[in-house]
Amino acid sequence: MVIMRVQVALVLCAALIPPGVAKEAALTSIASCVSDARISFDPGDHSAVLDDTDARAVSAAITRLYPVVERDGALPSRVLLWQPRSGEMLYVALLANPDRPTEQCFTATFAASKFDATLLLRRKYFFSGADKP
Repeated sequence: MVIMRVQVALVLCAALIPPGVAKEAALTSIASCVSDARISFDPGDHSAVLDDTDARAVSAAITRLYPVVERDGALPSRVLLWQPRSGEMLYVALLANPDRPTEQCFTATFAASKFDATLLLRRKYFFSGADKP
């Protein structure tokens, strides 16, 4: 089984984490929806499941930049924003796991730097009050 290392600290379970909540926890990995690959999480990075409004906006931007996502029926039901301690910020397209409907799986990752809304979303989800840059 291929394991992709992505530094994130999020318990990614749709039933446990409401949209828009940034959380750090100890989930070790999340499965791919389309292969045996997994994304493995390391502690210390920021991540958040976007609220419905932000997820729709990011999904629309993804389909404008990458029309194949919609054409192949891979539009995400949720979107995760990751900020690794070191490395590139990513959006991750999430769907209900077809093998485990109470869990999420990922279909693709996208470099967040390609999207105009990323700076605002980073501020919204990862900083509060005096922490905002």
